[in-house]
Amino acid sequence: MSTPIAIVLSVAAALLFGVASVADQRSTKRVRRRSALSPRIFVDLARQPLWLASIVGTVIGFALQVLALRFGPLALVEPLLVCDLIFAVLINSYLRHFFDPVLLGGVVATAVGVAGFLVIAQPSSGKSSASFAVVLPLAVGLAAAVAGCLAVARRRPNLRPLALALACGISYGVAAFLVKLVVSDTSGGLTGLLTDWPIYALAVVGPLGFLLNENAFQQGTLIAPVLAIITVCDPLISIALAYLWLNETLSGTPAGIAGEISSLVLMTAGIIVVAHRAPRLAPPVDSAPPVDSAPSVDSAPRPLRWPVVRFGIIVLADQRWQQSARRWRLAEEYGFDHAWTYDHLGWRSLVDGPWFDAVPTLTAAATVTSRIRLGTLVASPNFRHPVSFMRQVTALDDISNGRIVLGLGAGAGGTSFDTTVLGAPELTPRQRADRFAEFADLLDLLLRTDHVSWAGTYYRAADARNLPGCVQRPRIPFVLAANGRRSIALAARLGDGWVTTGSQGGDQDAWWRAVGAAARRFTEALAAAGRDTSQVPKYLSLDASGVYALSSTGYFADAAGRARELGFTDVVTHWPRPDGPYAGDESVLAAVAADVLPLLR
Repeated sequence: MSTPIAIVLSVAAALLFGVASVADQRSTKRVRRRSALSPRIFVDLARQPLWLASIVGTVIGFALQVLALRFGPLALVEPLLVCDLIFAVLINSYLRHFFDPVLLGGVVATAVGVAGFLVIAQPSSGKSSASFAVVLPLAVGLAAAVAGCLAVARRRPNLRPLALALACGISYGVAAFLVKLVVSDTSGGLTGLLTDWPIYALAVVGPLGFLLNENAFQQGTLIAPVLAIITVCDPLISIALAYLWLNETLSGTPAGIAGEISSLVLMTAGIIVVAHRAPRLAPPVDSAPPVDSAPSVDSAPRPLRWPVVRFGIIVLADQRWQQSARRWRLAEEYGFDHAWTYDHLGWRSLVDGPWFDAVPTLTAAATVTSRIRLGTLVASPNFRHPVSFMRQVTALDDISNGRIVLGLGAGAGGTSFDTTVLGAPELTPRQRADRFAEFADLLDLLLRTDHVSWAGTYYRAADARNLPGCVQRPRIPFVLAANGRRSIALAARLGDGWVTTGSQGGDQDAWWRAVGAAARRFTEALAAAGRDTSQVPKYLSLDASGVYALSSTGYFADAAGRARELGFTDVVTHWPRPDGPYAGDESVLAAVAADVLPLLR
């Protein structure tokens, strides 16, 4: 009767662990990134209700695991706990309203592998205690394994979450072994429990595993790879320890051993499939190809089998070129799809420091890159005239061999530096919107047409020439910044893409709701303009939410995934600066490039 009870308790524990893992992973992405093994992460997480709920689930799951180990051997209970990965993936699929048949196949393979192992191995209980002589080899082995993993985590940022997950899995396996020792022999009562070594070893190993778990989830990009490593290591380590020191037995016949190995291979293969496919889970969105590319530069876009998102990086023009060139080269090497710079005469708090013009900066960037698209985010009528600007960007398009994208916006009003430095009269919001529309219409005409004359409210042109014209036809693509009704209508009519920073003020959830509503308004405006809503890219500036997107790899992955779910095809963040606006760590950027970008493409 004890075996069925152990099975039921183990599966129930796995379900709670799966639910808690999803809640845990989501909550760790909402707090500040900490260094590996920093206990301060718990102070941050304690303010997250979702994390507190995950702790409740984990505690109840652990209690069920303890009861299961009271009734059954480690070799029975621990493989069943692999089902927490299955439950976590199914829950994530449900929450995202997207079910991948290949991923579900991995889930089935994992379940069949676990069931096959238990049926073939027929694990039986062994001893209920281990002598004190076990402490030294157990402690040395655990310390060496964890130290090795931490060394890899420190030296290889791109492998950090996986190394931490491996250390966590090993610690959890040892903790399960210790739990088995604690609950198997209760004949001595509380006195016997407190005078034996396993309870004290568990008091050290348990919290260590938990701390490693939190750090692995925070620094990993998505839930499946981290949870997969922890899930595989935990039962393998605990079964090995039980075989070595508790004399738990498995089927020893040649056929039995072959079946056990085959089942474990099938289980591992299923987990690998789950880990590989889970990052692709996302609800369907309108997929849009890149803006028109130059015929001689970009190859044909690959077929879209899954919703994808493209990535951009903004490099502020606040360094001399000898230092800045490195950033533009790395932006391409890191695999970003587009790189941008601000087009201002001076910008906010950086107006008292070094600042360089956007056009020559992009010209220089074009000479040190060959693939990545380059652009302004955004140029505005505050100090640009369509005629002279047309000549500048035509040269840029030529030098870059058709890689330029023009981000255009109405320009800041009020007391912004670009507005006041030229001594121009202040415009009302309506006047700025009118000027922007005229600026964009005239620039569009100038880039398409030779011999342009124009007499408008804000601009004039007399037989303006544009030869030789743009490399990209019919002209350089426009990405229009728009939030209001009139500017969104302009972007829908004239833009080859749309970018938004969302609304200012409010909390993060309010910001995300606002950008989601703006994306829906833009889609409606496209339809009203008679345009294909799936063919116009939607760009989102992630850092406008109030939280710097590169504060951690996990936060960036979650933010990019959330933007994708709202229908955005492209997301943009800023290159980390040493201090001030967008202060951050370039190692996070490198980790995002290595870990996140490939997974979300």
